[in-house]
Amino acid sequence: MKKGLSYILIVLFLLAGTVSCIDEDTGLNDIDINQHAVDSYLLAQAVYDDFIRVVALCYVSRPLNQQGEAMIDSARAYKMGNGVIMIDYGDNYIYGSDSRLKKGHFTLEFFGGSFFSPGSGAYINLEDFYISQNRKVKGRITLTCLDSAASAFPVYSYELRNGIIDYQKDGKYEIAYATDYVFYWENLRQSPEDLSDDSLLIVGKSNGRSFQFDRFFNTIRDTLVKPFACKWIKSGHVFMSMPDLDISSVYLNYSYTSSGDTSASHCDPSIWYSVNGINSSGMTLDTTGKRTIPY
Repeated sequence: MKKGLSYILIVLFLLAGTVSCIDEDTGLNDIDINQHAVDSYLLAQAVYDDFIRVVALCYVSRPLNQQGEAMIDSARAYKMGNGVIMIDYGDNYIYGSDSRLKKGHFTLEFFGGSFFSPGSGAYINLEDFYISQNRKVKGRITLTCLDSAASAFPVYSYELRNGIIDYQKDGKYEIAYATDYVFYWENLRQSPEDLSDDSLLIVGKSNGRSFQFDRFFNTIRDTLVKPFACKWIKSGHVFMSMPDLDISSVYLNYSYTSSGDTSASHCDPSIWYSVNGINSSGMTLDTTGKRTIPY
């Protein structure tokens, strides 16, 4: 009898340890919650970074600058006066030139003269713009050219405020995101009308809240490289701090590729993450895995 009772106690102890790794509100394991925060950041980073590409396409478009209208990223771009440009994808989803589904519109406004002059830049106002799955993208981005006398490339600050990716489910699912980035625009001066060989070299910090409402704070540890010829960041490292979670830190490596190709031409949505911390049951986790940029 005592032996049977011992077995029962052991089983109950193991079950208690298993349950303690589960979040009471979501029913998710600790590592699942971390992965949701990572995925929220990866989506927000990819969505908001892409607006820089659209701004660049508008700036170098001769039809837009000379005739006041052009097709940019499969959208109708036209000047509205007072320096404001409308980027209109229409009321129904269409594929942008990057093969991503988009609809709605947003505006951008260049200020300060030449986009290459310190103090000049552009505002991007996201008013009624949607990506796939009816997710509404909100916020205001300010790009400002900085004094780049000490740099081989033009330098810009990138500030996103009030960034929200709204899943349109009564506020139950939305991602909040804000940035304080600086990026170096590689090869812009050499061929300002040809973006195919250009890259953004991004440094700085970002922060936000996942669709599970958990906060994250990110620091770029190794410069992120985003070529215009690729939809995704291709190299660099980011440290994520998640103060609301038991496992509060994750390290992201954008240099990972699922194919193993690390050549200059590779373009891959895969990243490698590593987690090291103590979960809610007091167990130390030291694990790695792959995530795919969901955009």
